[in-house]
Amino acid sequence: PNYKVILLIPSVYNRSHVKHLVNLLLVNLRFQAAFPLQEDVAATFGSGSPVSCVVDIGHEKTTVSCVEDAISHPSSRFTLQIGGSLIRDVFIQLSRFQGFPYNPDPSSLQDFVLLNQ
Repeated sequence: PNYKVILLIPSVYNRSHVKHLVNLLLVNLRFQAAFPLQEDVAATFGSGSPVSCVVDIGHEKTTVSCVEDAISHPSSRFTLQIGGSLIRDVFIQLSRFQGFPYNPDPSSLQDFVLLNQ
């Protein structure tokens, strides 16, 4: 079979890791071709816009990057060590500070699901 693959890589990546993954795909998994594509560029293609500012809020970090004509400009990329988990923790502290009648416990499975909705 002549399968081809697109490898989504982070906006800020380590080149040697990408080379290793592409080698793994081509040699070990025997794909005919592999195309590494940065996540922010893929998001821009998906939105149908030639220019965009992509904000990726992950669990542990937030990445911001600007894309123009399918190029993610290195000078516009930065990472903040603030993610969804910290936002959730701030929400819990604010609800406690404001005297919200329900006190969620993040270690409880039901409260964890409620807080992540």
